[in-house]
Amino acid sequence: MQISFMRKIIILFILLIYTQGCKPSVNIIELNPSDSMSITGKEPGQDTAINLYSKGDSIAVITNIGENSFEIRIEANGIKIKRAIIQPNETKEVELIRGQQLFFNSRLKSKVKVKFKATPKFF
Repeated sequence: MQISFMRKIIILFILLIYTQGCKPSVNIIELNPSDSMSITGKEPGQDTAINLYSKGDSIAVITNIGENSFEIRIEANGIKIKRAIIQPNETKEVELIRGQQLFFNSRLKSKVKVKFKATPKFF
């Protein structure tokens, strides 16, 4: 009986550690007036945010936590694919296909929370 209880505790502890490692990384970015910032997709060490899923497709969850709106832009090979305005207190999810770059453009000072998650794969 005691061994069974200890096994359950150990398994629970391992699951707890595993789930902590799987949490998406959250990045807080301050945008200054006239900023055009590469967020992810450029090269390791040159991105502003860490996308743990950059080796494949991913979803960027972008929340404007500042007081001013800003623009997001997605590019692939220098070609603009999508643009959108994020208003204060607004959250948007955008899909990033492997190789695409995400940029934030701001005319006024703003603050952004961005996190990435894996794109769900269906069989």
